[in-house]
Amino acid sequence: MISALCALLALAVLATPSATHAASDGNTPSNANASAPLFSISKTENRNYVQFVEHLDATCAPFGTAPVHAYWRMLEHGPAAIEPLLSREEPAYGLASQSVIERGEAGGVVRVTLRALSSAPLLVESRRRADGGCEASARTSIAGVDARLFNVHAVLKWPFGIARLLVSGWSLADGRPVRDSRAP
Repeated sequence: MISALCALLALAVLATPSATHAASDGNTPSNANASAPLFSISKTENRNYVQFVEHLDATCAPFGTAPVHAYWRMLEHGPAAIEPLLSREEPAYGLASQSVIERGEAGGVVRVTLRALSSAPLLVESRRRADGGCEASARTSIAGVDARLFNVHAVLKWPFGIARLLVSGWSLADGRPVRDSRAP
């Protein structure tokens, strides 16, 4: 129980929407100002998870035509280890589509559909914080509640496949945690 709570707290810290400087991983646009974490997809197999981020320009607006990206956080290899998604992993962990629907002087909105949750599109909203930094979050319906998405946890079945998806986030109305179990 304590280790599960520690893991949840660690993921909460990593997924808290606050801007970080763009990583120099070769996939980040050189003139992007920040990369804001959005949410993650974890699985029962190990501690590694897929981190989704939004690349933002200097005005906190989505950078380019496809600003949302995903990569592996390889905790089994070390706390800072990251790897790109492989093409064979895209059907389970990748994006089905994304479209910038609003870009303004202090943020924007991107409509994103995950392949794993194609029936529940996300609205990724970016904005400038009071301190001048950028932040972004992914909004969707969880258990019938308008919520900020935190994590999608894939409960794997033996020998292959996904038994169910546990979708977690926070209610936009009152901040309470919300969860939903969905069929893949």
